[in-house]
Amino acid sequence: YNKHKKVCNCCKKSLNEKGFHIDHITPLACGGTNEENNLQLLCKNCHYEKTKHEQEEGYIKINETESSYNGLTKNIINSNLARTYAFVENVKKNIPKNYNSKIYHFDINKCRKNCLYYSKFDYPVFTVMDEPEIFKNNINQPGLYYIETDKYFPLHGNGWYSQAMVKYCINEKIITMENIKYVIYSSLSVIF
Repeated sequence: YNKHKKVCNCCKKSLNEKGFHIDHITPLACGGTNEENNLQLLCKNCHYEKTKHEQEEGYIKINETESSYNGLTKNIINSNLARTYAFVENVKKNIPKNYNSKIYHFDINKCRKNCLYYSKFDYPVFTVMDEPEIFKNNINQPGLYYIETDKYFPLHGNGWYSQAMVKYCINEKIITMENIKYVIYSSLSVIF
């Protein structure tokens, strides 16, 4: 506040100590950082207008159940290392009585609705603040985990996998914790 001379960086109006926002010059979703040289003081009106312009240019957080990625996480999720194949989760115990009794499993990667209704795992919702980090033995948080392995069933070799897949592979002794190298934990999750 003092370093920026107590004025809005856009309209140059004087700001009081409670009447300003700290803005990312380059949004986190577009590859910006939390470094001081990417931060600026804006009055509330200028911050609103800047955010509106950014939304028109393609960055927008649509709602609370949709992920909003920073550039690095978006590239990882769109890479071949994060391609999804079928992973079946048993839901036999949780099937509502009005469903066909022949339904015992669902494809956790392809059937988002059933994942939300019946999975025992929280559904990850990423924010622009979520970035890859070195894995430190915590598989109890929703996110994507990078595994190095030569296993090709149910995995497909090295790649990024969901928490459900990682826990399944650990429990079935397909991989060990040492196979998990990186993780992107989601800041938010949907719980039903």
